[in-house]
Amino acid sequence: MLTRRTFLGSIAATTALAGCTTSGPSFPTLAGRLSIPKAPTLAPDTLLTRIGLGSCFNQNRPGTLLGTALRTNPQLFLFMGDNVYGDTRSPDLDELVAAYAAALARPDYRRFREAVPIAATWDDHDFGLNDAGATYAYKNQSRPLFFDFWDVPAASPRRTTGGIYESAITGPTGARVQTILLDTRSFRDDWTPTPERGAPGREAWVENPDPSRTVLGPAQWAWLEAQLMQPADIRIIVTSYQLIADGHGYECWRLFPAERARFYALLAKTRANGVILVSGDRHRAGIYQEARGLPYPLTEITASSFNMGNNGPHREEAGPNRLGPSFSANNIGLLTLDWDKRTIGAQILDAEDRVVLSHDIAMNSLQA
Repeated sequence: MLTRRTFLGSIAATTALAGCTTSGPSFPTLAGRLSIPKAPTLAPDTLLTRIGLGSCFNQNRPGTLLGTALRTNPQLFLFMGDNVYGDTRSPDLDELVAAYAAALARPDYRRFREAVPIAATWDDHDFGLNDAGATYAYKNQSRPLFFDFWDVPAASPRRTTGGIYESAITGPTGARVQTILLDTRSFRDDWTPTPERGAPGREAWVENPDPSRTVLGPAQWAWLEAQLMQPADIRIIVTSYQLIADGHGYECWRLFPAERARFYALLAKTRANGVILVSGDRHRAGIYQEARGLPYPLTEITASSFNMGNNGPHREEAGPNRLGPSFSANNIGLLTLDWDKRTIGAQILDAEDRVVLSHDIAMNSLQA
């Protein structure tokens, strides 16, 4: 699937590479500056039974949850965004290059990258700027850095879409798992700022009912419809920020209600079975479910974050469609697929390897 890259040399030396460009100006690159060790790949016929989930990894903080994730023995790990923190307003993207370099200089992070097949999408802090979307001035510069960091081949069609979305199907007939990585940054219109900053449910942004506002953009919507028409038994859709979760005024699909309704309608139109949503972003974990407007109950597992969680007392937030409490300390997620019992187990684990949230889903209940 994806090979892994290992940073050689000091962080300071690699940070200086920010001024290096490709054939055009203002396009920093990591290509040729990081060695590419032999890494595990995921064979197309692999029977997937254990899939790890994680997001929000600050390259300058402890990586305890990397060890937790390794000990769950995932066959595939989904990095769901904020895979480094490199916010920048500089066209040479010094801070983002330095963030990637710092992550790859860490023995724990390098060990993880070399041990587990990985699929990744991005969120705002590896896209380039907090809460940014289509109007971010340097998105065309940050995109090649993402591809270099995750070793996406230079000839990959993924590099030609104007975004980073991707899909793959793994497993034998009767146990095919489709992984769909959405790009919720490159094409997303600007959110509407709240007039009551910090107010519950309106903390940062408020809903915009304008049906022209988009999360995915026309080309990605058409691509997603085509992916949902592919034969698969379970479909794991990665959206960097929450899709069905309600109750807060931070980034989420709820802010563009017409787009979220369009997603639900697309599931009904395509009769796509087996859909599970996974997300990150929130520095808070939770398990959510929605049935209204859908052909079957849709479950979302939010696993966030590796090391950006709340170290103080837990403060609960409203969660009208959440199943049980949320969990605000550092965490990772795990999906277990039992093909004999036809069940999917969703778990959130803490830094002590303890299961702190869990929910089971019958595969047969995910039928349109």
